[in-house]
Amino acid sequence: MAKTSKKDYLTIGEVIKRLSSEFPDLSISKVRYLEEEGLLKPRRTQGGYRKFSEEDIERLDIILKLQKEEYLPLNVIKQRLAEMDRGEEVVIESKVHPLSVEDIFTPNEDRAFFTIEETAKKTGITVEELSDLESFGLLKPEQTEDGKVFDSDDIELINVVHKMGKYGIEPRHLRIYQHFSDREASFFEQILMPIIKQGRPDMADQGTEVLAQLIKLSEAFKRLLLRKTIHEYFQNL
Repeated sequence: MAKTSKKDYLTIGEVIKRLSSEFPDLSISKVRYLEEEGLLKPRRTQGGYRKFSEEDIERLDIILKLQKEEYLPLNVIKQRLAEMDRGEEVVIESKVHPLSVEDIFTPNEDRAFFTIEETAKKTGITVEELSDLESFGLLKPEQTEDGKVFDSDDIELINVVHKMGKYGIEPRHLRIYQHFSDREASFFEQILMPIIKQGRPDMADQGTEVLAQLIKLSEAFKRLLLRKTIHEYFQNL
């Protein structure tokens, strides 16, 4: 009896199935398009069917992550892949985890709090700088019997502000973000008010779902709008 050789490749359908959990929007037409654009070069069977090796799948995974995580256009991704082909490492900067309703309302039993001195020491900024962030409305510490305390979200925010400071961005420049955040939250409240006023238990779940969708759509809209605007400002660079 002849011994059958083990297949050392995946078909395009098998590739879609394998990557679908991380990239649910991946389709056969998209993979074909990436191949047409020269980003993928799978081998072919004698019958003309695509044969995806592990290297091909890894390359596709990188392409999709560069699109998903860094929102890069294909021409830039092609340059990054060329660097990879020359032996250079392709580093993918993970995007900030999208805000969700669960992040906002789910109680965190492990939530840590830090005093003013602990916060200053942990973030590397002075107490005076911490006070500036509070005076501009960027930080809203909780008041306890032992004084003001900051949580892990405050620590993360301070670290981001500290990094922005390296580019000459001061806390007073960031007030526009707080103002916009307040206005957006107020706007969402107006949209949800008709649902909230009904007072029915089932409306709570509906309100949560609506808020989740508003957050998701708002973040997508702001990302795309900023991308378009920055392109307009810097297209000649």
